[in-house]
Amino acid sequence: MHPADGVESTRAMRRENPKGRDILLTVYETDEEILRRLRAGAASKLPTDVDSVRLIENFREVHTGRTSIFSESSATLADHVAPISLAPRQMDVLQPLAQGSPTKRSPKSSASPRGL
Repeated sequence: MHPADGVESTRAMRRENPKGRDILLTVYETDEEILRRLRAGAASKLPTDVDSVRLIENFREVHTGRTSIFSESSATLADHVAPISLAPRQMDVLQPLAQGSPTKRSPKSSASPRGL
């Protein structure tokens, strides 16, 4: 099989080996294309002229399971990602945690981490 584009290549690789990590090296792709590749399962995006130190760092990051995007791309890609919206119940549970409250429930609190 010869996939038609990078997104199909990424999907094909993920089907073949779901635990595999796809590192995207590209001369030029639009932000939309890069985002489609990341959503299809690519673990990283780097320009082809990346220096060897950054490339090795990227391999290590991806090997540990992290997603890594070259910093020049990340700002523009962030514009294409919808903000995460939480349900009111999720906000009720997370708000006290964000304010430093202990994770254990107080007798007055009905918040349960299992309810997320």
